[in-house]
Amino acid sequence: MKNFSKIPVSILTVAMLAAAGCGGYSSPPNSYNSSGGASTAYVSNPDPSIYGYATANSSSYSMSNSSGTLTSTVNGPSGNVFIGLATDASGNLYTVDQSTASGSTSYTVNEYAASSNSTGGAVTATMRTFTSTAINAQPTGIMVDSSGNVYVMLTGGTLLRFTAGASGAATPAVTLSGLTTAMATDQSGNLYVTVPVSLTDSHNMIAVYGAGYATGTLALRTIIPATEMNIASLSADASGNLYAAGKDSNGNAEVAVFSAASTGTASATRVIAGSNTHLINPWQVQVDGAGNVFVGDSTTGSVGGTDVVYEFASTATGNVSPTATITTSATYAVSTGMAIH
Repeated sequence: MKNFSKIPVSILTVAMLAAAGCGGYSSPPNSYNSSGGASTAYVSNPDPSIYGYATANSSSYSMSNSSGTLTSTVNGPSGNVFIGLATDASGNLYTVDQSTASGSTSYTVNEYAASSNSTGGAVTATMRTFTSTAINAQPTGIMVDSSGNVYVMLTGGTLLRFTAGASGAATPAVTLSGLTTAMATDQSGNLYVTVPVSLTDSHNMIAVYGAGYATGTLALRTIIPATEMNIASLSADASGNLYAAGKDSNGNAEVAVFSAASTGTASATRVIAGSNTHLINPWQVQVDGAGNVFVGDSTTGSVGGTDVVYEFASTATGNVSPTATITTSATYAVSTGMAIH
């Protein structure tokens, strides 16, 4: 069990709420889609660290032997907190590092090289960092698109997009407001974000922005799930199909898949849900280039529980079992992000 004594109470509380399916740090997915299956699943923890687990031979994982091979560890400065996690096309890792000193809290976007692997507790050297006065509220996640632009979602539903290569003191190129926490991009540069259905209905619909959108741009279209959902995370596959993880209006955990052309009130083309899926509180979903679906899920909402990564086949639908389960002592109920590469 990790020592949480140095984690700020507000961080630990929000992370626990995320694990319980109540929002928080469910890191939005990045847009990276490899040409084949992902070989590594990364999970960030607030201690702060990022753990990488091998997925290439996922057939060796099963519900009765649910373990993963730890392949790498990224360590942040002691006393800080990692919020969110993303990868780019080269496999470099991105997270937001929260630092609190003398009662003042600051946020730094860190990039770590794909080959990063610290042992013995040493702090991992960053490949690039940047800060911004626009990050004026606690971030809830981070994302990197296929062009290398970096997105940071803030508490309150403000999305900041920074241009690829941003460093030092950066100014966001685009700001969108009035959102909730889930976001994704596809390989064409389209942006997908969740917004409330209405002022009186807190269920989510998905707003779609076309490539080249700017601050103040209106959404091209919206997707309103025919079966109401509270969406925790979004991901787009190589064909532009959209994956939404969360819970339906009855509290049932699910991953709903919507076709790329969906608009208006839309029914999912398939839904992964049911007791065999073992989904309880899905807080993250990502899809690799082979169409395999990875879901970060929390088995409990209290410290001492376990966060897991379930892998489902590209054609999975209905009440199906995961093809793989990755869980170790390094992934627990306060994980703050997931990424695959």
